[in-house]
Order: sequence, then C-alpha cells, then structure tokens
Amino acid sequence: MHHQRIPIKDAENHLCYPDNKPDYCKKLAKKIENTGITSIVSYGKTRLYKRDINILGKGWSSIVVLAETKNKQLVAIKIRRTDSRRQTLYREALFLKTASHYKIAPKTYYIDKDFIIMQPILGHTLDIIDKTSKQQCILITRRLLWKTYLLDRIGISHNELKNPYNHVLLDQNYEPYIIDYESATIKQKPKNTTQTLSALIKKKPQCINTSPEIIKTLKTYKKHPTLHNLEKILKQIID
Repeated sequence: MHHQRIPIKDAENHLCYPDNKPDYCKKLAKKIENTGITSIVSYGKTRLYKRDINILGKGWSSIVVLAETKNKQLVAIKIRRTDSRRQTLYREALFLKTASHYKIAPKTYYIDKDFIIMQPILGHTLDIIDKTSKQQCILITRRLLWKTYLLDRIGISHNELKNPYNHVLLDQNYEPYIIDYESATIKQKPKNTTQTLSALIKKKPQCINTSPEIIKTLKTYKKHPTLHNLEKILKQIID
C-alpha cells in the first residue's frame, strides 16, 4: 500500500484530536510506539481538520487511524478524542473483544484506556450491497443477520443498528463486520437483528423482498428470537 507514512515520533499532533495537549500527546505517542507500531498511514475518506492526513473514521468520542507495525502489518487504532466525555475506552473494548471472539467484530490486538489496536477492515461500506451481484447481496445479508443473531444470543445490544450502513464494514471478500461499540449495553433481549432487518427492508437492497407477510414474520421473531424463526425470515425476504 503506497500511502504517506508518518513516523510515530512525528505524529503526536495527528494522534491528539481535536486539542493538541503537548504532554498528553507525547505520552500517548510513546504508549502507541511501545506496542510495536512504527508509523501512521494516511489512508481513508476522512480528513482531519487542518492536518495533512487521511483517517479511517471520526466519531464524537474517538478517531480511527490506519497504522503500520515494525513487522509491516497494517492495523487500525481507535483513539479516544481529547474532548471525549468518556474517560476510558475499556468498556467499549470489552464489548468489542467479546464480539470479536465470535468473529462478529474485527479482531482486537491491544487495549489501553486511550486506544484500541485492532484488525483493519479495508474493503467496503454496507452501501456496496446494491452494486454487487444478487448472489453476493444474498450472501452479505445472510452473514450479517447471522452475526446480529449471535450478538442477540450473547446479550450485547449494539444500540446503533437502526442504521447499519454506518456501523457495518465488509472486507475484500464481502464478509461483514459490526463495528463501533461505544453505545453498546448488556440486555436480556437485544434487538440487533430486528433493527438491522427493519433498516434493510426500508432501504430495499436488490435481493430483499419486502412483501407484507414479512412484517408478520418479523413480529413473530421479536416475540421468539430463535434460529428457526430467523431462517423463516431469511427464506421470506431473500428472493
């Protein structure tokens, strides 16, 4: 990947966003460097304000940058923003690590209160679903709903999947990963599958059939979120 690389010792300003706090930034850069990361890679569709670097993403409590290790491995680093209301990323990291154990989320490599190092998903956003073949669309939908079902079963409520298009990334083989666990909570009856399904039905991708019977089946699934009922939904919505 031929993109600008900024050595960690020169990247303090890029890692600290939006406020440059010299002592904190130096300490943060040192901690990241001590994990074996050598440089930040300018890559992604988001550009940091007044900083000549592209990043993978920017949210209200963190930024995500692409980086390279001394072994030339690419990783993603989620870094707590300096103006974040959250004092630590440990809580989010716990949800992320649990979800990654089931391959629902990207693998986690290292956790610190100020940053999480994880597997980068450098393929596509979920919007690609309408630009793929119908067969590929079916495969993505089935894999995504299987992963939301697993999240439901392990009791993690993502709480942002009303808009999965902002929280699902696909790798280069179109395997979906659910990202961003900042708002996640533990619930007895999470609604990850029904929220994702409702969003897909609303957006009407090419492989989704939106007949009235589906709403009925969806209501049945809400009451009894079993694998059998999920399969019934999948048979109905996928042409």
